[in-house]
Amino acid sequence: MKNKQILITSGACLIPSVFGVLIYNQLPAKLPIHWNFSGQIDSYGNKAIVVFGLPVLMCLIQAFMMFMLLNDPKGRSHSNKMIKVVSWIIPGLTIIIEAITFAVAFGYHISINFVIPLLIGIIFIILGNYLPKCRQNYMIGYRLPWTLNNRENWNRTNRLAGYIMVIGGLITIIASFFNVAFYALLVVVLVLVVVPFIYSFLIYRSGL
Repeated sequence: MKNKQILITSGACLIPSVFGVLIYNQLPAKLPIHWNFSGQIDSYGNKAIVVFGLPVLMCLIQAFMMFMLLNDPKGRSHSNKMIKVVSWIIPGLTIIIEAITFAVAFGYHISINFVIPLLIGIIFIILGNYLPKCRQNYMIGYRLPWTLNNRENWNRTNRLAGYIMVIGGLITIIASFFNVAFYALLVVVLVLVVVPFIYSFLIYRSGL
């Protein structure tokens, strides 16, 4: 069952390559591989790298992440719904980003500053709803020395992080309509990293 999950989700990362083979001769020699904060393409790469290299790289990353997730010594602590959500983040983003790249190559105008933050915001909201329900484990959640050693600390820290994720996701989605989403996303990520860390440390120092 575990191997099947790894194969299915990792294999999904290769879907863009299958489609890329069908349109390979119609693609330009260079394809966009990076956009700046203004949403403008600022770097191009060989189409072979975009069509084959990037999906294979994401496939390998996905396989590694799934192997680690499904072989977590505390894996029984994972919510089945949380595993399903987490396991499809990399494949989903790979397919969407590659589809955007192909569309741009064919002359379609797609605002990367709108689509990507919108997707990330949705992911944040979904993860934020499930994060507080995760029990102590080594893969998902705020895995700090004091959260892993204290269930109350773990629960309170990840509950706070879940709230921040949901609020941050909503802010990111709203910001995507005003072309400032990447800046908003940077602030949200910073808050997500710093605030739960400080909060969990304060709980630890308080002796709870």
